[in-house]
Amino acid sequence: MGEFSRNTLAPLVLRVGLAVMLIYSGYDMVYGRAGTDPEWGTRWADQLYTDPQPRVTYPPERKEKTPPESKEGAPQPQDKIQPPAKGEKTSEQRTPRLRVTLEQQPVPDKLQDKYVQAVAAWGILVGGIALAIGLMTRMAGLLIILIELGAIYTVTWDRGSLSLGGFGPVGFEYNVVIIVACLTLLLLGGGEFALDRYLFRRKPTAKA
Repeated sequence: MGEFSRNTLAPLVLRVGLAVMLIYSGYDMVYGRAGTDPEWGTRWADQLYTDPQPRVTYPPERKEKTPPESKEGAPQPQDKIQPPAKGEKTSEQRTPRLRVTLEQQPVPDKLQDKYVQAVAAWGILVGGIALAIGLMTRMAGLLIILIELGAIYTVTWDRGSLSLGGFGPVGFEYNVVIIVACLTLLLLGGGEFALDRYLFRRKPTAKA
């Protein structure tokens, strides 16, 4: 069972899981959502940044008011503070809520080139298809790694991890997960259920 999981099951699960995400994203970037025209993957970033992006921020901290002092320097008597009702949280127990606003974000400079957009879109789509069928698995994984590193450099690094304090629904952790999965495929290969197994199988040498 250990050898079957390592050589067959693990590469298959990784390939299929990555392929589903990549094909879906690549198809969206190349052919566009309903009502959009990405021009075969050369304008997907322009279409993406036309819509306001969600920005997640923390609300400003409230400063405690100090009681006013009398002429002699002693604090004035304040109204009696009522104890909180049963089940009600005090101000110290309340956690600050995140604030989500919609703001327009410009297209990053490095994504304004239509050829860069086309390479990213078609690379993700073709790489996802290659991983799905196990064709040149290691080369497809390396291609996806390069694209995800480019995505971190151009877009998601400024968003930060988990998008707290930045733009967008996700941060660079999404790219990191895909990179780690592709690195695993570089080590394991496509596995038993891959075209690589049959296309590049070494022929046994004839014994003299």
